[in-house]
Amino acid sequence: VGEKLVFKQVFGCSGEVVLVVDVIDGFIKWKNKDYTFNEFFDYLISIKATNWIVQRFIKQHPIMNRLNETSVNTLRIVTFNVGDNIFVAPIVMRYGYPGAVVDNANRCVKLDENGVVDEYAYDFVNKKRFECHEKGLQIPYFKEAIEFAKNMHLAIPEIFTIGWDVCITPEGPHLIEGNEGIIQNIKFTKNTLKAISNLELTDKYGNAYVYDE
Repeated sequence: VGEKLVFKQVFGCSGEVVLVVDVIDGFIKWKNKDYTFNEFFDYLISIKATNWIVQRFIKQHPIMNRLNETSVNTLRIVTFNVGDNIFVAPIVMRYGYPGAVVDNANRCVKLDENGVVDEYAYDFVNKKRFECHEKGLQIPYFKEAIEFAKNMHLAIPEIFTIGWDVCITPEGPHLIEGNEGIIQNIKFTKNTLKAISNLELTDKYGNAYVYDE
């Protein structure tokens, strides 16, 4: 019986080198070519690096396939540990172009506090907004994904902020990875900085910057 595996560089970023292969009858099939395991490992070493992570391919929830069925689409959940609580910034859904196997640097769409897809998405490659073809879609296990990320952050309280990449499977939320130092990519307003010190996050428009019940 065939199985899909995902090969990722240990020190890679932005999904730049991610290979999805099929393992069938003791051979690795990639790009319509069969490799023995030794042949494929030699190929990996020749690409760029010697350290790789091998993971089983994740089967995402059927609803997530509606955004793009060729990539595992993820929630980017940014959590803040402010001492006695974990706050969560507004969440976006990242999804790939048709045919892409990763969602990195492809497209993203904002979700509301209930996990409903916004009307407009953003294309990172073409640098433009566009109407999302699945506007109004309810993301399954959304509240569970938030609690999942918050509980993970509680396990490592020494880190102030983490950007979690969480996918949704038929059984619930599943962690892809956590990104430390996500704070470097966030531009705070004065109101937001003040709000953090008051254990309440708001954006410059006065809207709630966190989902915290």
